[in-house]
Amino acid sequence: APILTASEGVAKIFAPGGRPMPAGATFRNAELAETLSWLAEDGARLFLDGDVGQAIVAQSLDLGGYLTAEDLRRYRVERREPLYWRHAGASVALNPPPAASGALIAYGLAYLEALAEAGRALDAMALRAAMEATNQARATHGEGLAARLAGGVLAKEMREAARQPASYRGTTHVSVIDADGNAASVSLSNGEGNGTIVGNFGFMLNNMLGEEDLATDGLHAWREGTRLSSMMAPTIILQSDGTVTALGTGGSNRIRTAILQVAVNLLDHDMSLEAAVEAPRLHVERDGAISFEPGLPEAVQAEFLSLEEKAHAWPERNLFFGGVHATRRRPKGGVEGAGDPRRRGVASIV
Repeated sequence: APILTASEGVAKIFAPGGRPMPAGATFRNAELAETLSWLAEDGARLFLDGDVGQAIVAQSLDLGGYLTAEDLRRYRVERREPLYWRHAGASVALNPPPAASGALIAYGLAYLEALAEAGRALDAMALRAAMEATNQARATHGEGLAARLAGGVLAKEMREAARQPASYRGTTHVSVIDADGNAASVSLSNGEGNGTIVGNFGFMLNNMLGEEDLATDGLHAWREGTRLSSMMAPTIILQSDGTVTALGTGGSNRIRTAILQVAVNLLDHDMSLEAAVEAPRLHVERDGAISFEPGLPEAVQAEFLSLEEKAHAWPERNLFFGGVHATRRRPKGGVEGAGDPRRRGVASIV
């Protein structure tokens, strides 16, 4: 709420009358609508050297920022091939580097495969082990994790680990599949925004350098010319029988664990799309702290709670665990969708 009232321009759009709009109110942003119309006509040059670009640079200078017109002109969109990972007979298309999310989800899937080979059931305890192992891999291998996965370097390490005794914001996602089976999985985020409207164009710049997971050294330590990584993980699953599933979620560092669990529910437990999305989730932080929703087996919950200060049992499903919005098309044309109730998601077939 403070960001939505941080300046007169922002408050005019998001908090008319000085308070954020209540649930059920109709939101209108005529300035943004006009900006989008101009964008459709002028394309990227509107932001590179047009009126919007000039307003962005002016705001940055006024607020003591470092963004220049040359920065905008030098920006190039990078088109990258997905990071593909095979799991349970399906090809899972993930967000590639420099985004960290795809490699972390692939590592989690690979670790679960190693657990299955070692005779472990893919239950909540296995998910916890996979999340802990993924946290460790991220700390150990960093940006090199995807390359080491692709090269098979970590396979032996994971198989050995799997044989050990078991032990203990603002992102939006849309998944679409059309009648021809074309699938799109789109995640986007502006963070909370920077609290100031750009000119009279109806939008705020993002505040992603304040995301500790992405800018670990602090917002003033970002290196010039370096692309910002992301925890967003738009995902598409291609199964051998022709089934196509598009999914994704918001949720900061819980994004990868939410996607991992829904993918396992679909591919390893053969759940319906709705059941896979609504099933109870857990999340393990880097320090080993575990959070979990109700609905897990009582014995599992008891073991988690034995961790005392490192365990948090949520009383009900919560948006903390992400909001996975998914759609799936079967080989014969049947389409289904599931919006995550944790984030008031909706599904629509038209």
